[in-house]
Amino acid sequence: MLQIRENPTPPVLAHCSPQRVARLLQAIPSPMFFNDLQGVCLDCNDAFCRAMGLARASLLGRPLFELMQPCDDRGYRRDQAMLSERQHATYATQVRLHDGRQVEVMFTRAVVCDQDGVPCGFVAIMVETGDFERLAGNSHLN
Repeated sequence: MLQIRENPTPPVLAHCSPQRVARLLQAIPSPMFFNDLQGVCLDCNDAFCRAMGLARASLLGRPLFELMQPCDDRGYRRDQAMLSERQHATYATQVRLHDGRQVEVMFTRAVVCDQDGVPCGFVAIMVETGDFERLAGNSHLN
């Protein structure tokens, strides 16, 4: 009988230094951030800094609701459902950024668990829906 085992650390990353993992995450062209269960930004890539128009030091340690206020509570409800099921979700929503701009964004979010398998936060990639054409145009696969 075939037995499927979950491996929380992909083999290629198991042998990577923290610096190499950080470089891999910075290479992702879409804004990406990590937050704890209280919504505090723990880390982010340079693309997220550019999207927010703030330096990394100004983002880390701040509650995400100070940086982007959801226009409704659907995202919060999805996060709570993801926590209970330890799943991931992709959804579009509108947020008001810290500078007052209201934008439509698509989030792909996933629950992050600690080494004991207990949820400790979320990782997310955020793309403004207006950026889809720009990203597609920059693709060398077209």
